[in-house]
Amino acid sequence: LMTRLIFLRQVSSINFVTAFIAILWFAFQSLISPSFALAQDSSNTETSKRHINIELLDQQIIDKGRGISQVFLVSSDGEIHHAGEAKTIVKPSEVEDENLAYFNVYFTGRSGVIERAVIVLVAEFDSENPKFFIDQNNNLNFTDDGETQVVQSKNGGFILQLIGEAPDSKFAFKLIPFHDDESVTAEQRDRYRKIFQGLESYSGGKFADVQHWYYNQRLNTRTNSVEVEGQKVMIGLHDYDCDGLYSGEEDRLLIGEYGADQISYALADGAVNVIENEIFLIGEEPYRIVEAAADGSSVRIEKSDELPKRLFVGSSIPNLQLKSFGGESVELNELVEPGKLLVLDFWGHWCAPCIDSIPSTIEFHEKWNDSVSFAGVHDGDHEVAKTLVEETNIPFAQFEASDEIKEAFFIDAWPSYVVIDEDGKLVSFKSSLKEIAEMLEQGN
Repeated sequence: LMTRLIFLRQVSSINFVTAFIAILWFAFQSLISPSFALAQDSSNTETSKRHINIELLDQQIIDKGRGISQVFLVSSDGEIHHAGEAKTIVKPSEVEDENLAYFNVYFTGRSGVIERAVIVLVAEFDSENPKFFIDQNNNLNFTDDGETQVVQSKNGGFILQLIGEAPDSKFAFKLIPFHDDESVTAEQRDRYRKIFQGLESYSGGKFADVQHWYYNQRLNTRTNSVEVEGQKVMIGLHDYDCDGLYSGEEDRLLIGEYGADQISYALADGAVNVIENEIFLIGEEPYRIVEAAADGSSVRIEKSDELPKRLFVGSSIPNLQLKSFGGESVELNELVEPGKLLVLDFWGHWCAPCIDSIPSTIEFHEKWNDSVSFAGVHDGDHEVAKTLVEETNIPFAQFEASDEIKEAFFIDAWPSYVVIDEDGKLVSFKSSLKEIAEMLEQGN
């Protein structure tokens, strides 16, 4: 019996010493690496929360919105125009001088000659099989960029990919020729031609025939439908700043309906900027961002004890300063009138749906003028917009879209209609004209 007691005491001593050494070792590791304890234990405890890693699928189009790529002609001596300046390009050796055109793609992932854009040459632009050449190096020399990879889309059009300077920076977009899109009528092409005359004059270039222009759609979102702690949800990452990466503070984490075909990148719909510890909701449960992969392949999140802080429907609007097209400074609250809804029409001259909606917006304004005040808030080149306003006879005041007002109302989709009531309280972040008409008809 005595032998057994001695043996048990020795075992207990060994276990005690082992446990004591283990405690000291973990304490030491925590001191030299504060993240070590969290990385080692992903279970829910009082000191750490479980990291949830979500794998995301390939780049895809997430909404029906699309821009317009106006195609310009390259002169016989290799001259193009951008932002009013003439520039000379070095053409690929395999292209002819005739039937050579170009357009630019908004892209912030490559510095160089063209700021925040890359030039794409189109050889045989008026044929059924145009050939594309991307100035990947942004130096206007099309002989040192390597072969341009073009994928023929199953649903028509072409898919091209830009390569940024940073590792993992890739930015894909889809081109849909006007002449292949049955929804683009001759009347619509004529309207586009007339509307963009100001841009042609401003740039100094010469347009190709409108039927050879393109709609463009960005493939800058990666999503997946997953189950997060019992809740089915679609989660995605969106390269909002168009630099080919998904982990910048301007980029977005998206929340949508499980299995849906589309997901919104609008902050008003629950998306948040990809910032460490930024809080968002899945259903009614708060989570925070831990880390997003630069290439958009995955995102890590965890539960949060805090709720997000943001502007909600019913909140009093912030009294921001607006600058009119005439140069005057106006406070936002000054635009609110007794007995009227105020509709802020956020639009851009570069946005096809915005241009298409101008006639219906003018018609709506005329019909509901006694009940609604409109204020246009334009994003982009305001000189081009001024010409558009004059040519289309938009009857209400126009203002410049500052970063401050876009951030306040989560403007990231164009056009957007923000509705404010007569007491200066937010009614809706982004209603359609039809929805606003229904509000008025119902007396709300």
